[in-house]
Amino acid sequence: MKVTCGREALNQAFQVASSVVPVRSTVPILQNVKVTAQGQGAKGTLEVVGNDLEIGVRFTVGGEAAGAAVPVDVAEEGVLVLPASRVSGLLRESQDEQVTLESEGSLATLRLKDGRYKIVGTDPADYPDLPPFDPRQAVKVETADFSSMIRRTLFATSEESTRYALTGVLLDLREQDLRLVASDGKRMAFVKKKTAGGGKPVKVIVPPKALQLLDRVLGEADAVVQLQVEENQVKMQTSRAMIFSRLIEGNFPEYEDVIPKGADRKISVPAAAFHSAMRRAALMTSDKGRAVKLAFGKNRLRIETRAAEIGESEIDLPIEHAGEPLDIVFNPDYFLDFLRVVEEETLTFELKDRNTAAVLRVAGGDYTYLVMPLKIDL
Repeated sequence: MKVTCGREALNQAFQVASSVVPVRSTVPILQNVKVTAQGQGAKGTLEVVGNDLEIGVRFTVGGEAAGAAVPVDVAEEGVLVLPASRVSGLLRESQDEQVTLESEGSLATLRLKDGRYKIVGTDPADYPDLPPFDPRQAVKVETADFSSMIRRTLFATSEESTRYALTGVLLDLREQDLRLVASDGKRMAFVKKKTAGGGKPVKVIVPPKALQLLDRVLGEADAVVQLQVEENQVKMQTSRAMIFSRLIEGNFPEYEDVIPKGADRKISVPAAAFHSAMRRAALMTSDKGRAVKLAFGKNRLRIETRAAEIGESEIDLPIEHAGEPLDIVFNPDYFLDFLRVVEEETLTFELKDRNTAAVLRVAGGDYTYLVMPLKIDL
């Protein structure tokens, strides 16, 4: 192998691939990344692969398929398997514009402007391959839509390993739309978007790490993301990367049945003002008692806190509400997580009583957020 590449582009590829490399493993070769140079001259490509057998990524630098004018010059094709942390560190610390990578058997030479590094690699034949991606079996989702879907659901996943199915995001693929759902049992985020392609209806649970990685590699050249869902794995293809992930086993709750029906109050609230007020109110709560009371009165929403060791607060927001007063207590963190990913100007609260979950929606109806109240007095 002999290839010259833009240092920044190769560094990005190594950082992405290294993000799935295990720090420790009973399979030592997994602590490496696989580098493959293909083609000739300026039309060549450099593929960098990381794989821990549960999640893997193939990131491509150069070539038309990568969707960007990245300088790559392949003088000689070849394959190397190199220690991820060591090479990533060298590329990250350098300020050079170009880097040359050469190989002689399993020995690699990394040439930078101010230095040369000989790195002992591993036999590429022992490195596990990623499964192939078949675009004929894929559905397409617009990149902006899918990136937004990921951010609007990931935060609601559970961190409790005892509720294994809730530690991932439900991917519910239907004939005309794709749905992502996340829940930790106390709140739920549900978003849907239209799709195009030949996929069949399926429900699977995807690890959050795979979706975070996808969001990380999406670039300006990506008009669409292609999804290929199989029985025990999902593959996601962008212009520069293919991400593979095994699925989480378990039964995700019937999320549509969880959304309360018959809410007799629908109250519009300005999102930015509500976010600011909730941030201030949260500052007046204690770690032991994260609770705020939302008091819906006539044309007014009052946010109240009370903590013996801290003090109390009252914040008023003007709203349009002519119904009977209603007080509900919530954990403010559940609202703050939601408000960080909302770009719309107005939220709609759907409320029934102080013991029933609040449902929040935004314009367009594609995003629904449910929050369970706290059964305490404040």
